[in-house]
Amino acid sequence: MASVSLSDLSIVLVEPSSTQRKIIVTHLQQAGVYNIEGVASGMEALKIMMQYPPDLVISALHLPDMDAAKLIALARKIKSETNIHFMLVSSETRFEELDDVRQAGIVALLPKPFDSHDLEKALATTIDFMEPARLELDNYDITALKVLVVDDSLTARNHITRVLKNLGMSDISKANDGKQGQKPLKIMSLILFLPT
Repeated sequence: MASVSLSDLSIVLVEPSSTQRKIIVTHLQQAGVYNIEGVASGMEALKIMMQYPPDLVISALHLPDMDAAKLIALARKIKSETNIHFMLVSSETRFEELDDVRQAGIVALLPKPFDSHDLEKALATTIDFMEPARLELDNYDITALKVLVVDDSLTARNHITRVLKNLGMSDISKANDGKQGQKPLKIMSLILFLPT
């Protein structure tokens, strides 16, 4: 995969406040991102995603017509060649308010207020996620690997298990926390801890 640069990123910014949109666009442009489409609602963002899927959607937590978790869920249903990644910009800090959107699959959380350095760090995280380092499996028979998937989300455990099975791995154990995963840990060849 060719290296992604900030100037190559295509971004849809979903922010109800026109003032906040302008501030975030200014920060993005200062970071070297220029392909930015700003909208005020989730439905506007979905229309763009259906026509021209972006690389990244940067969204506020609460939108006039839905929340960010619902936006992500609806966007995941769009059939597209492009993987759309999501970043949340929010002043919210309460776990119960952020957990649904974290579980929906955000790549980065940018807390408000933020400065240019914070935004650049969040964008770098996003690019790292878009270009994961490839695991060198040429010297391994991946069908013989024993894998332990550890995540507190049953949905996430099942999803990553399906992905691993599609890669040819069949000896897969699952655990919902580190303590439960300790026992089979001694016999595993590869351990995959999903990010929280």
